[in-house]
Amino acid sequence: MLEEGFYHADPHPGNLLKTKDGRLAYLDFGMMGEVEPAVRQGLIRATLHLVNREYERLAEDFVTLGLLPPGTDTSDVLPALTGVFQAALAGGVSNLSFGTLSADLGRTMYRFSFRLPPYYTLLVRSLSVLEGIALASDPGYKVLGAAYPWVSRRLLTQDSPELHATLNNLLYDKSGQLLGSFLPGLSGLTGQQQQQQQRVSGRGSEAAAAGGPLALVLSPEGRYIRGILEDELAKGLDAAWRLAVDDSLAAASQQLEGVEIKLRWMA
Repeated sequence: MLEEGFYHADPHPGNLLKTKDGRLAYLDFGMMGEVEPAVRQGLIRATLHLVNREYERLAEDFVTLGLLPPGTDTSDVLPALTGVFQAALAGGVSNLSFGTLSADLGRTMYRFSFRLPPYYTLLVRSLSVLEGIALASDPGYKVLGAAYPWVSRRLLTQDSPELHATLNNLLYDKSGQLLGSFLPGLSGLTGQQQQQQQRVSGRGSEAAAAGGPLALVLSPEGRYIRGILEDELAKGLDAAWRLAVDDSLAAASQQLEGVEIKLRWMA
């Protein structure tokens, strides 16, 4: 859905088939969903803002996603949305239930007269059904926890000005200082998850196959985040060089002062 914007909108168990070689096949394409590129990027940003608990930006994402009209004053709805998201994340990202979140969010949307774009109902229904199927075989499965590493990787690799701006917001605080940590789910992208994603999509870079954030940063896909890291490294080296020069000048100044005092004493 996020990769191509075209997905199966009726994925109940009767429309799913496990093939002999262990892959998942979809049947009956009578109900399909389509998501425009701008909405797909909005969903990625909303997921990142949710996981990082940036509720104010998440409320702004609702405008981008068409759930709120443009120009809406989000200050009224923000407290209600914050309550819903805080409750959903109380057990951590890996324990967030999409079904429970969508139900609680639905009640808030009804209370504040949100708009429901055509894509929204099909999308929520599809993800809720898929999560229910997964829970039947794995009671600990959560769709957001499983999808977040892919979303993180997409943020780092997609050549999009909007996602680049989102990445910069996650990397830097308001004063422009680089944050100590970001994208907590990225390290959770295990080799097994990457192999599963490659089997589903039928493609993937060598960086995805190799696994690990370092391989991603060093790959052609990671050129944007690599550029940021190179800039920060240059800043660090420049600062270290300046400190070293300052220390050397201070030491030389002290030595000169000592020589001057000694010359005065000899005179």
